[in-house]
Amino acid sequence: MATSGPTTSTTRTAAHRRLGVLAVAFMIIAASAPLTVVAGGVTSAYSVTHVDGIPFGYIVLAAALAIFAIGYAAMSRFITNAGAFYSYVSQGIGRPTGVGASVLALIAYNAMQIGIWGMFGFQISSFIESKTGWASPWWVWVILGIVVVGILGVNRVDLSAKVLGVLVALEFLAVIVFDVVAFVNPAEGFTVAPMTPSALFVPGVGAVLAFGIIPAIAWSFVFCLSSVPVLARMRSGRDCRMPPRRHRWPPRALSRCPLPCRDAPASSNCSMHV
Repeated sequence: MATSGPTTSTTRTAAHRRLGVLAVAFMIIAASAPLTVVAGGVTSAYSVTHVDGIPFGYIVLAAALAIFAIGYAAMSRFITNAGAFYSYVSQGIGRPTGVGASVLALIAYNAMQIGIWGMFGFQISSFIESKTGWASPWWVWVILGIVVVGILGVNRVDLSAKVLGVLVALEFLAVIVFDVVAFVNPAEGFTVAPMTPSALFVPGVGAVLAFGIIPAIAWSFVFCLSSVPVLARMRSGRDCRMPPRRHRWPPRALSRCPLPCRDAPASSNCSMHV
């Protein structure tokens, strides 16, 4: 009876550090930010480039990413590291090139993050002002958002997954409503001109593709999860636990199990420790 308390506590802690397939899917979709792409990326691309062939640009990017995904997914079977593209570039081309790719990604991702936080604060401030007349400072909402994200980040991972699930559902609902309204009430009628190559390959095509590739940042997040057993659980259906937190740098994702999770002994949790 004396050991029932710690055992129950340990079980609850482990349960709170587990991610299921649905939770991982929500995280990946949230990283793609469908509402941000539709409301911010597409509209910004039109206003900056004045290119009509943006819809066809997404088709071109989808074909390129489909080819890229073949090699990316094949390498993910052999590379389990939270370094994302750095790990893949280092293994494929060399460490110096990998370091250069990591620095480029660090600068680009943080620049984008700063821009997204600014857009978030401005949009919230504008919305409140239009509804209530109160002109709130945009940076107040940015700080509030960072605090909320920080709180979710240091708490239970299953709580963050549930919050993301609700937000992703609302994003899809907003995008679907926008699409339905746009198709029911087209501003200038229907035309297939934006879906032709001649509408895309004009001056400004580079900026169009740059705006369109932004949602692909979620791809790097997918295989970052290969450093923890969550993807092993997705592959095999086995119950694998998230690794305990260890403050060590640089991170090393080394499996304590000599076999894949699906082949590990039943007595093992097949945990990967960082």
